Amino acid sequence: MSDTISHSNGVLEELQFYFLSRAAKENVRDIMKGFPELTAAYDRSYVEIFSNGASKGNALSELSSYLKIDPREVACIGDGENDMNMFQAAGVTFAMGNAVPALKAAADTVLPSNREDGVVYAIEHYILPAL
Repeated sequence: MSDTISHSNGVLEELQFYFLSRAAKENVRDIMKGFPELTAAYDRSYVEIFSNGASKGNALSELSSYLKIDPREVACIGDGENDMNMFQAAGVTFAMGNAVPALKAAADTVLPSNREDGVVYAIEHYILPAL
């Protein structure tokens, strides 16, 4: 992994690694300490590694600016660590019931899980009534 990142010449967009063991996950955490220009979002079974400038939060901010939508009027739904910066760019935040604990703690509302149609629940109970 270190060689891949070091030799990417700044054109690396994203890496994903799936873990077969806890030791592999900890090894990636240790390696990432040497790359402060990169962000890592961990899940139970994988990690996404991307440039600090490439995030869902930055994309959401750019899109809302382009569309001239006040960020306070933007709602987002997430379930993983990689959604945390998106939450910071939105006015209303929903975490899925199956989300990682840190995202649930940061959310305005915790929805039912993916298997319980949490996104549909958010749209029907929060988004549509607000229109």
